[in-house]
Amino acid sequence: MEPPSSPLQYPKGYPPTNGWNRFFLGVRWLGPDTSFFKQLKSQQAGRIAEQMECWGGGLRQVIAEKISERLAKYLKWRSKFFLPDDCLEVVCHGPSVESYDTDFALEDATNDTITELDLTLPESFWSKNAPDTFGQFIDLILNSTSAKS
Repeated sequence: MEPPSSPLQYPKGYPPTNGWNRFFLGVRWLGPDTSFFKQLKSQQAGRIAEQMECWGGGLRQVIAEKISERLAKYLKWRSKFFLPDDCLEVVCHGPSVESYDTDFALEDATNDTITELDLTLPESFWSKNAPDTFGQFIDLILNSTSAKS
């Protein structure tokens, strides 16, 4: 098992691109092996608050903590701690194959956080290419936000 501080990542070949494997995703014995979700859930559950210091403090850390807390709640992750090198796709699709189809969790968590912090994002923000890691996503927010006038 990976240590809690290792980035959350899917194994090679996941998510499936083959039509049958995509169709049977989550169907035991017919679909692709999804047993790794248990390991991802345990890995993330082992994280502690002190690990959030890797965000470097300031507004970057505040945004990361608030979005992390909301994503953990929306997607039923066991802890509320996500790290900069975590794969954004893994974070946003939750700790089980049943939660894989949760396309709006990141948008909702981000918009709620931006509103709470009294910041604004440009309308074009969501049309940009999605970054690979959670840290890149938080940096994109940080570089795109402005205080409400």
